[in-house]
Amino acid sequence: MTTIQLNEDTRGSTQSFLDFESNWPKSGETDFEVKRILWSNSKKHVIRGVHLAPHALNQWKIVTCISGSIHDVIFDFRPFSATFGEHEKVLLSAGSGKSILIPPGIGHAFQALEDESIVLYVINNGFQQVHEKVIHPLDPELGVTWINNYILSEKDAAALSLKQSSSQTELGLILDWDIR
Repeated sequence: MTTIQLNEDTRGSTQSFLDFESNWPKSGETDFEVKRILWSNSKKHVIRGVHLAPHALNQWKIVTCISGSIHDVIFDFRPFSATFGEHEKVLLSAGSGKSILIPPGIGHAFQALEDESIVLYVINNGFQQVHEKVIHPLDPELGVTWINNYILSEKDAAALSLKQSSSQTELGLILDWDIR
C-alpha cells in the first residue's frame, strides 16, 4: 500500500495518483504499462469480489477510492507465498491518498461503506472475463467479516467457495490446499 500526498490550497486539492517514480517501491516489478483504467460506483453495503486473474496473465492493479469509502480486502492465493491463504482488510476513502498495488495471484474484494463510493482501477492488461476467477465473498473459510445488509451481484452470489475453487486448477490460480 502507498499513501499519496494531498496538496491543498485555497482552491481545493490535487494528488498525483499515478507516479511510479515517487509513490511505489523501487522493486522494478511495479513498472507496468497502463492498458486499462476503469471505475465502479457502488451503493452502501455493496460487496464486489472476490475476483482475480490467472497468474499467467501477470495482471497488476492499482486500486484507490476517489469518492466515499470502502473496506478493501486482498487475499493471498499465491501457493508459494509466506502469506498464502491470508487476507488483509484496509480502509480506503476519498482524500486519504491511500492506494493498493495488487500483484498477480492476489484476490480482491471490497465493501462500500457509503453510497456513491467510487473505486478507480489502473490495470496493466485488458480484461478477459473468460479467465477471471470468482470466489464467493461470504465463504466462511475466507475469514472476512462483512457488514450485514450487503448487496451482491448475481455473478458473485453464484461463485464457488474457496474449497470448491481450489479443485479447479485449469487456470493455474489456486492449487489444492487444506483449508485452515
